[in-house]
Amino acid sequence: MEVIVSTGVPTDDFNDAAIKDITTALLGDHNIVVNGDSLNIRVKEVHVNPQPVGTAYNEVLDIEGFIKEEQASLLEEQVVVVDIGGGTLLIDTLKNMNLSNPRTQKPTGVYDLYDRIVNLVTESGIKGITSYEVERILREANPKEGYFFKSNKNESFPITDQVNKAITKYSREVLNTINTTIKATLRNDTMLFTGGRSNVIRQEDARAQFKFARFVEDSEIANALGFYKFAKAMVAARSE
Repeated sequence: MEVIVSTGVPTDDFNDAAIKDITTALLGDHNIVVNGDSLNIRVKEVHVNPQPVGTAYNEVLDIEGFIKEEQASLLEEQVVVVDIGGGTLLIDTLKNMNLSNPRTQKPTGVYDLYDRIVNLVTESGIKGITSYEVERILREANPKEGYFFKSNKNESFPITDQVNKAITKYSREVLNTINTTIKATLRNDTMLFTGGRSNVIRQEDARAQFKFARFVEDSEIANALGFYKFAKAMVAARSE
């Protein structure tokens, strides 16, 4: 099976050396096992893009790689992409779908939030909670019903106050970082919040501070979907 690989890297790592290393590692034949069957995958092309472009392509293109008419304006806009991951906060600017300035990368991903919740819960006298359990609670809980830490099968502790306090503070810090990064320019048209945990921060606060902000759907896989659509667009263009 011959395939094209389309992927991306954070903008601080997007350079000729990284692109060369990734391309060299992926090109050629790879043997994999799927459901017990041995398959040979031949990578004939590798395309490496800056990570934030993935989310932008996901917004602009449909699943077959064609431009969505209602989103076509993004191709000519100045777009700020805020990518909130586990270990990093990435803020990048795209102009006409190309990397531009300002941009920044901070080691203040959502793991910082998890650690704060652990500390607040522990300080309240509830013992045994871990960052792993906090992540699971935030993923599975309904915020309207509150957050609970089940230490064992018999006990459940409410931790809604601690979670809300930590999220409010973390949200403010993220928004302050964005504001500091982009304050030198007033030409931004759209701000896209993406990344594995972008849905954790206070969306109402983000929209109140940045009128052009929107939270993308499927934020955890938006970049990957965008790279897939980018590859489909290239294939479609060659067949015309």
